[in-house]
Amino acid sequence: MRKLYLSAIALFAGGAMVMAQGNTSDVEQLGVDLDANVNQFGWGNYSEVLQDGLLNTADVYQYGFDNTAITHQGIFAAFNYSIIDQEGVGNYAHTDQILAAADNYADVFQVGDYNESYIFQGAGALANTAIVTQYGWWNSSSILQNGVFNWADVYQDGEGNTSSVEQVSGILGNTAVVTQIGEYNSSDVTQDGDLLYADVIQVGYGNNSDVDQVDAFNTALVYQDGSYNQSNITQSGLDNFATVEQYGDDNSSVIEQENEFNTAIVYQDGGYNWSEISQTGYANTADVYSVGYGNGSRVNQTGDFNYAYVTQYGYDNYSRINQAGLEDDAYVYQDGEGNESRIFQTANSSYNYSDVWQVGNYNNSHIIQGLGSDNEAWVTQLGDYNSSNIFQVGFNNIATVNQGN
Repeated sequence: MRKLYLSAIALFAGGAMVMAQGNTSDVEQLGVDLDANVNQFGWGNYSEVLQDGLLNTADVYQYGFDNTAITHQGIFAAFNYSIIDQEGVGNYAHTDQILAAADNYADVFQVGDYNESYIFQGAGALANTAIVTQYGWWNSSSILQNGVFNWADVYQDGEGNTSSVEQVSGILGNTAVVTQIGEYNSSDVTQDGDLLYADVIQVGYGNNSDVDQVDAFNTALVYQDGSYNQSNITQSGLDNFATVEQYGDDNSSVIEQENEFNTAIVYQDGGYNWSEISQTGYANTADVYSVGYGNGSRVNQTGDFNYAYVTQYGYDNYSRINQAGLEDDAYVYQDGEGNESRIFQTANSSYNYSDVWQVGNYNNSHIIQGLGSDNEAWVTQLGDYNSSNIFQVGFNNIATVNQGN
């Protein structure tokens, strides 16, 4: 066991000796081929390295004032590597590689003031990698890894950004990448399974992303640029794909995916647009594109192999699509203000097709297709205050509505 204490540093300024609080380092080692390297420059810095086990390595570099670095590698831990590099004032970094953890890698780099990072790799964690890079002030990152072959990479630049990554199980490895640039953005990624992938990028002020993934092969991509945008993605099952891209202010997207092979795509540009997509069936696709302000879209797919496509330009347009059958298609295009489209393709239906095209203001379309197959509904409304209702039951029916003013 070895302890090393670095104390009082005498500083000379203008010919006068000024006494400052010294740096402190505490290193304790119990095991075989352990390696600890501590370098601290400034004053008030504190480093703690506790090592036991086999072939663990810890490096600490601190420059500035009142920074704290804590590394624990122990209780049957082996072949772990931890690096902490901090420059500035009041930064805090803590890495734990413990409880039979082996071959894990933790790397923290912080430049600025009062940033905080915590990495935990333990409870049998094997070959995990956690990388944290933070520039600025009051940024915070937390990474928990308990599985095998997980990878987490967090980059934050600005003020008050917060990131949490939890990779809690699995044997084939999950990946989480978080990038936040700006102020007070928040990201939360939870992965419980195998070969899950999440990539979150947020630029601006007060954006929030929440990704929750379980099972295997699910992918979530989030890009938000602006202020107070909100994205929530929940995935369970196998091989689901979700991507959200939002520009502007106060846009929101919610995606919930269960079962297998579902795809959800959301693009929103402007302000106060919102989208909700729920996919609980098999191999469904939903694609929502909104540009403007206050546009809303809701897609609910409980059947299989259905396709929903929504495009909206303007203000306060609304689209709702429910698909509970098999291989139904629904297309909605709205440009203007206050247009509404509702399409219901019910259970016990298949191969139905709906196409709604509304350009103008306050047009309304309502289509119901059920208890049959191969029905087609075509609605085109140009101008203002047009209204259409189509109800189809049976087989091979075709309805076409063209209205304008």
